Amino acid sequence: MRQIHLADDKLSVDYTEQTIPITQGDTGEVRFAQSFIAVQGIDVALKIGKQEGSSLIEKLLMPCGLHVCASAEYLKKHGKPEHPSKLEKHNCLIYSQLPNTNNWLFRDGQGKDISIKVNGNLRSGMGSMLMSAAQNGSGIFIEPTL
Repeated sequence: MRQIHLADDKLSVDYTEQTIPITQGDTGEVRFAQSFIAVQGIDVALKIGKQEGSSLIEKLLMPCGLHVCASAEYLKKHGKPEHPSKLEKHNCLIYSQLPNTNNWLFRDGQGKDISIKVNGNLRSGMGSMLMSAAQNGSGIFIEPTL
């Protein structure tokens, strides 16, 4: 049985071989389901990344970079990935609001893009939840530099 604990902005997942999709609704409640902006009747939404294959109207507000985060506890236990390709062997906490969620893009010293396939036991569109899980030693995650 899978158990999820949400308390005081901390997240803990037991039986971590499970993948848990979590989205945050427009009223702030946490729901264990995928939902779509149009179905929910949302008029304006802020999103990071391009919405591929969508009929929604997009407007770029500002460029946004990404950086990779992990707690010292996680890195001590699992080792520090010295190259993006090493992330394939780590528990990556997936931010579901990015395009191609299981492929993290990096740029090498020559400006060439590198796509790394990642997997992990937690998937959410709530960056604060992923950050909390990463701070608690649950894995590595990528977040916007905003």
